[in-house]
Amino acid sequence: MKKCILFIQFLCLFVAGNADDFKWKTQIDSATKSDFYKILLSPNVISGAKSDYSDLRILDSRHKEVPYLFVSENHVTEQTAFKQYKIVENKYLPKQAITRIVIHNQDRSTISNFVLQIRNTEIEKEITLKGSDDHNNWFIIKRNFPVLSSISKGNTSELRIIDFPKSNYEFFEITLNDKRKDPLQIMTVGYYDSKINEGLYTEITTPTVHQSNSVKLKKSFVRLTFNEAYEIDRFDLTIKEPDFYMRNCIVGRYNTYNRKKVFETINSFVITSGKLTIWNFNGLKTNELIIEIDNADNNPLQITAVNAYQLSKYLISNLKAGEKYELFYGNEKIASPNYDLQYFTDKIPKDILVLKTNRIVRLPKPASLILPAFFTKTYIWLALVLVIALLGWLSIKITREMKAEKDKLTI
Repeated sequence: MKKCILFIQFLCLFVAGNADDFKWKTQIDSATKSDFYKILLSPNVISGAKSDYSDLRILDSRHKEVPYLFVSENHVTEQTAFKQYKIVENKYLPKQAITRIVIHNQDRSTISNFVLQIRNTEIEKEITLKGSDDHNNWFIIKRNFPVLSSISKGNTSELRIIDFPKSNYEFFEITLNDKRKDPLQIMTVGYYDSKINEGLYTEITTPTVHQSNSVKLKKSFVRLTFNEAYEIDRFDLTIKEPDFYMRNCIVGRYNTYNRKKVFETINSFVITSGKLTIWNFNGLKTNELIIEIDNADNNPLQITAVNAYQLSKYLISNLKAGEKYELFYGNEKIASPNYDLQYFTDKIPKDILVLKTNRIVRLPKPASLILPAFFTKTYIWLALVLVIALLGWLSIKITREMKAEKDKLTI
């Protein structure tokens, strides 16, 4: 009986080992207070994880899974915000049959359009625009141009854009022709301010650089070798000589097709003196890159340094102060997690602290990988069936023994 139970326990542990087949782990910096944090994923972590990052798992000291959100920086993002101008005057003048609106451009910014928020209507109006530096003397900018406001579905107001020649007056006057005595109600006047933000990058371990120059082909070949297959989003070159250059170049790598090495072009660029030599990619995962530079009849470029970068990637998670957390990854068999946290992104603060990971530890191979070869998936399933059969047999045997004991007591 005891042997059967031990065998069942062994099989259960064996199957569990297959379900927890992570290759790597790293400890996460401690949280100073219980709150949401961004956990910065190092290039080494991304290198060892699956390409879709679905195998990343945060576990606490009790080996319980902790929910997270995965986020990544972008090369460039554009933020657009509607900003209102201060309206100095907004009056309907019945004697002149006009609506007069005076706007204060306090910073004297150079602008070429206004955005009017107008209460819904189907009336067409003619507008005249003037500018002034002292709020007294007005100068014409654009005269009698129509603006048509159509009904906005689902809203009680709509936004209309007025385009005009670039101007930097401190005051602008908008007059609407209201001869038919049906004035428009203009609620606000403003503009859309667009801001371009560049994403944050994490530097990758410096590659080994080997340059060879071919006089015959009039080309230089720069080979970049990394110690791992990193995910590369950007790299830049530092060129010492010559002072002036403009060269066409391509970036690629060698792939094996039908046992033959074939050069695969990834992108083409022009490098020019006086400009930053920065090239962007989209998550290119490789341990080697080849840069082919066309020198024409010029001397080869002297490249002194190459730096590679990865768009910063994070896990956002609610961590407890004083708790120890570890990040596990490198499991090809595991699927993406499905956490409730994805439905509560609005509850996560915008500005949160960033934690880093520490030294990466390679996990020992699970027992399933060091057992004899006959432990294949087929045998695992047969073992599971055997476990179920043994459990059933044990249940029947225990029931019979209990019944026999009961009968003895009755006698």
